Amino acid sequence: MEYIFTLFLALLILSLIGVFRNQFTDTSPKSLINLSDTTQKWITDKSWFSRLTPLFSVFIIVYNFIIWALYGITTILDGLLYIFKIAISIFKWIWNEILHPTVFLVVKLIWHYFVIFIWKFFSASVNTNNFTILSKRKNIIFSFKMLLQIFSISAFFFLISTYYNFSFISVAIISLIIIVLIQYQIFRSTNFYTETNSSTLRKMKIVGTSILSTLIFLGLIFIFKNYSDKIIIQGLGVSIAQISTPIILISLITFLGSTFFLSPYVIKSNDSSFELFDFLKQFLLRLPKYIYSLPFHILGLIIATIIPAIIVFVLSFGINFTTNKSIPDWSSDIIKLSSSRGEIKLNDEKISTLNNEIFLVDSIYNKDTIEIQNKIQNVNANLYDAHELKDLLQPNKILSFEGDPYVGESQKFSFLEVLSAGSYTWEVIKSSNDSTIKKSSNFYQKKSRNDGIINTYVFEYTWQKPGSYRIEVSPKNSCETGSSAVLSINVLDKPKQKLKFSSPRGKSLICPGDTVVFVADQSKWVESWHWELPNGCQYISEDTESKIEVVWGNNPGTIRVYGVGAKGESQISVTKGLLVNLIPKLGYPEIEIDMIPDEELTSFKFPVRQNLYYTMVDAEFEINELNNELNKLEDQKIILESNYNDSIQDLTSKIINLDDKNSGIRIFVFGIILALIGFVFLLSLLFTNLWTYFVRYNYFIYDFEQEGIHYINSQISFYRNKNKNQPLFAWFILGVSFLFFIGLTSLV
Repeated sequence: MEYIFTLFLALLILSLIGVFRNQFTDTSPKSLINLSDTTQKWITDKSWFSRLTPLFSVFIIVYNFIIWALYGITTILDGLLYIFKIAISIFKWIWNEILHPTVFLVVKLIWHYFVIFIWKFFSASVNTNNFTILSKRKNIIFSFKMLLQIFSISAFFFLISTYYNFSFISVAIISLIIIVLIQYQIFRSTNFYTETNSSTLRKMKIVGTSILSTLIFLGLIFIFKNYSDKIIIQGLGVSIAQISTPIILISLITFLGSTFFLSPYVIKSNDSSFELFDFLKQFLLRLPKYIYSLPFHILGLIIATIIPAIIVFVLSFGINFTTNKSIPDWSSDIIKLSSSRGEIKLNDEKISTLNNEIFLVDSIYNKDTIEIQNKIQNVNANLYDAHELKDLLQPNKILSFEGDPYVGESQKFSFLEVLSAGSYTWEVIKSSNDSTIKKSSNFYQKKSRNDGIINTYVFEYTWQKPGSYRIEVSPKNSCETGSSAVLSINVLDKPKQKLKFSSPRGKSLICPGDTVVFVADQSKWVESWHWELPNGCQYISEDTESKIEVVWGNNPGTIRVYGVGAKGESQISVTKGLLVNLIPKLGYPEIEIDMIPDEELTSFKFPVRQNLYYTMVDAEFEINELNNELNKLEDQKIILESNYNDSIQDLTSKIINLDDKNSGIRIFVFGIILALIGFVFLLSLLFTNLWTYFVRYNYFIYDFEQEGIHYINSQISFYRNKNKNQPLFAWFILGVSFLFFIGLTSLV
């Protein structure tokens, strides 16, 4: 039942498709039976068969239903056929209008430029005529001279740039100079090989202009970049960038293109003119061809350098055999050249440091030597003084300091022992009445520390009163008393000391002619006052009172006073003063004067006495100590001199070693220079044919396949004759379709 329903539904759909076609196209199946006509015919018929008309009408309806279903199938088949015809038409349109112009154009271009051009470039590169020209004597000599100049100047710049460690900017400038030199030689060589007289100077002006404009505008850009923090510079930099950037790009392209195509361009065009944009156009048009031909160019260069390479290989074997160094070894030595100056500079700095050390060692040595010598001189002087002081200790003489002692001062006396004496008596005798003030057998005996040193006896006395005295010492033994040694002494009384006193009081700023009162120190011990007035001043009261009245004169000055006590001269104060200044009269300047200094209050001190050896043991001990110190200083001087000589010898040896290293490095540099001269000849020989081939190839490739219309232009013209929109329209459709596909893919 389900199958019948599905079949009926399918027939119904098909019949409806047929009916829809009938409505749109007003066509119907030819085998369709008209039910109304057939029924009417059957009804009018008088036969018995007409009686079955209702029964046969059902069959007609079913028949027509099946016919409409078949017509629906036919409609579907016709629709598919129509769609197929449309697809065929679209495919033909795509093929004729899109694929054929692009695919065949690409295939033709690939065949022409990838197959035919490969063969043409190959045949042109390995053409025997090219290598015949290379073997010509005049070409070899000319190329060798050109390369000799290039490599000589390059080697010179290499030496100075590596030896002196040039900065990046300096190396860039040198590299630019060498590139310009190479271009100059290319221009000369092109004229020589093509036997033309094109102006090399004009070509260099073009190159120089491009380089100079590039450097100028690059400099402008960097200047504005460095000061871009200034708002005015920023604003101006917008315009500068828009001007400089295209000029830099055009100049750089011109500079690069001049190496390869400037000579051919000038030779082929009018030598008296130069169209910048025309040259750029010709350069950019030929650049892909030049890049495409590079593999064949390189192949030709390799073939051209086979014979020079063999010669250089033989020569390199001779270099290795002669110098015991291969070319890579020499290359390594040449690379080391850059560090040679640094080593020399470092060694020179070390030598300078060592010389400074020598100077420092000399300074220290001289200073220490002078110091030790001064110490030795001082010790010798002290030793001389010690011997002189020792000689003051004489037998049978009393030793004491020179000069008169003061009351209250202690004084020492020494006396050398007398042979066989058992005791000694010291006496202090007043000379005026020969009375003994002190007598003593108590004395200080300085025993000798070593045999052979005389004992010394020391007596000390503190003077109580001034006057003339004698010191006597008498040696004794159990049998007799020896002769007394006598020393006369004159004892002085202490000098009188002035007393403390205050400065006078009174006005310190007055008018000329004023009467002024001054008051002095009124200490109780003072009985009289003694005043001193400046010139022009007069007393009104007594000048011995503590309070005086004075008529002042016309000049400033110091008023001074001192006090005297009841004891007279033994009770006098220091003199004190007061500076009195005057108010100047109108119209007169102020008079300035210095104050007379006050008398200072001093106290008596005993004078410093001469240091003496009061015992022989002290004298001998001090002399021995000084001799030991002198010996030590002499030893120090010897050690100092020895250390100095060792240091100087060591430093001098290091300087000699560094000088030897620098000499070795300079010899190495000189050897490298000589080697570079040889390698300049070697490289010139190696690249002679390569230079000739390179220059001639650049000239040859400039016009390669340039006569007549270009192949790609001819193909484009071919397709445009068929359809003026081709092949650009086809490429546009492919591009849009590709972009649509990419966009659809990204969305999915």
